[in-house]
Amino acid sequence: MFLKLGKKVLKKNLIVSLLFFVFTNCLIAKRNDTLRIVSLTPSVTKQLIVLGLSKNIVGCTEYSPLVKMKNLKVAIIGGVSDVNIESVVRLSPSIVFANSLTPKKIIEKLKALNIKVIVFKYPESIEDIFNSFLKLGVLTGKEKKAKEIIDFSKDKLKYIENKAHQFSSKKIFFIIGSHPLYTAPQGTYINDIIEKINGINIARNLKSGLVSREFVLEKNPDVILIMDMGKIAKEEIKYWTKFKNLNAVKNNKIFIIDADRLGSPVLPDFIDLIEEIMKMVHKKSVQSVESGVRSRELFNSEH
Repeated sequence: MFLKLGKKVLKKNLIVSLLFFVFTNCLIAKRNDTLRIVSLTPSVTKQLIVLGLSKNIVGCTEYSPLVKMKNLKVAIIGGVSDVNIESVVRLSPSIVFANSLTPKKIIEKLKALNIKVIVFKYPESIEDIFNSFLKLGVLTGKEKKAKEIIDFSKDKLKYIENKAHQFSSKKIFFIIGSHPLYTAPQGTYINDIIEKINGINIARNLKSGLVSREFVLEKNPDVILIMDMGKIAKEEIKYWTKFKNLNAVKNNKIFIIDADRLGSPVLPDFIDLIEEIMKMVHKKSVQSVESGVRSRELFNSEH
């Protein structure tokens, strides 16, 4: 008798669990179908695309990758710092994503109009990048996919870190601004990158990123990495190559790093970039990074 009763209870619980699962997934599917997103920052826009939500984006800023996608009808609502409030309102968004670089007055005006605005702070560490990506996944019903990408990214980052420690440590100077000369001290995700690839950031003990050229010459870095600033980046290369006794010049280790991929980090491509930088720093010649291509393609489908 108790056995039969137990089976009935188990069967009932199984049915309830199944119905809950189906109902929850239907809600998520419906949520994604009706979700109307306005993104005020290119980095978030790119993350939304990776999560398979490009069709849910109804508005974005200029220079967004969506602008080039002809099969998508997306309204351009201005630039990062000069958002057209009226254009945003006309789109009737379910949610607006901004970051700490978005002017506060724009965020306040949108909130005053009862529009839901989520502000992502600019990341200070690699862990911040993982956390922001997960938060975005949770807010858009894409938590499962976000976790898959984060797990993959963390595994690959660990592999890169282990690989980098097969080589001797290198002193690295990372230029992110030229006039005045500016670098990334401790408390930045760029410093995290340097440490993950078994590098020593010559500016790690500085309180500010502002440095003199004399400081760099005194520290004598083995590698100089320059964030792409177009003509200015090339001028930086020309300047530093004048110092023939500088280790980075003797080692032929001065490289330009893609500004978009570095400044607007998006998983898993950001981890691919770290791998590419690791190879620049530690190998004699930079080979094509096929594993980076695989990472980007792995999560490229809209699901």
